[in-house]
This record gives sequence, C-alpha cells and structure tokens, in this order.
Amino acid sequence: MIRLLLAGHGRFATGVLSGIEMIFGPQGDIETVEFVDGETKTELDAKMDTALERLEGAQGVLLLCDVLQGSPFQCAAERALRDERIRVVYGANVPMALEVVARLMGGVDDIDELANAVVEIGREHIGMFDRASASCDDDW
Repeated sequence: MIRLLLAGHGRFATGVLSGIEMIFGPQGDIETVEFVDGETKTELDAKMDTALERLEGAQGVLLLCDVLQGSPFQCAAERALRDERIRVVYGANVPMALEVVARLMGGVDDIDELANAVVEIGREHIGMFDRASASCDDDW
C-alpha cells in the first residue's frame, strides 16, 4: 500500500489535510509534518522521522511538499535518498493532494505512476481566471 505524507511551512500540511477531509471525509492514513516558526532543522528532522516511522509498513510513501528548496523539501529529499520507497513532489496544492487520495482509494500500486500523474494534475490546476472571456452563465 502507498501512503501519503504532507509537509510544509506553517500550517500548510494540516490545511491541505483539512481540504482533503472536506471532500473525502476523515483520513486516518495521512501523515502531516509542519515546520513552524522558531523550529530548528533538528526538530523538523525528528518530526519527519516520526511521521515516516508511522508509515514504516507502506510499500511506498508519496511525500508532497509545499516549496522546492525549503527546509521541509530538503528534509524530505534527504530521506528519499536513503529510502527507495519515498518519492518527493514539491509545489504541492490541494488538487494534487485530492488526486493522490482518489487514486489511493482506487487501489493504485505504482508509486512512480502516481507521482508523475500528480505532478501533471498540479500543472493543470495552475492558471488565471480570464474575466474577458467568462460570463455568469458559464459552468466553471
């Protein structure tokens, strides 16, 4: 089984989890790691290790991070270099997390396929509303 770990600055991870749970209901299998103001890298490392220990039996771990090169990303990447089960995707947004959960509920078992699909979903959900071509009758 593949499991999901959300990591980011501030309350990013629990915020994304909150959005997931609004759509899919309670999710007991998702771990979160938050890097809050005033914490050290050592504290973040400990939190990441604790979360990964809870996912120890997983066939794979998809770790969604908020920002490339941020401390949570660096921490995640360090662990991915040591554990071949871990894939790290950065630039995470709520549509990406929702896609992960939907695919996990559907029984996906290929972590590389999942990671690649999630990156593509992330790209598709970044854009700008075009006011000039929209009307109130449109179904967005």
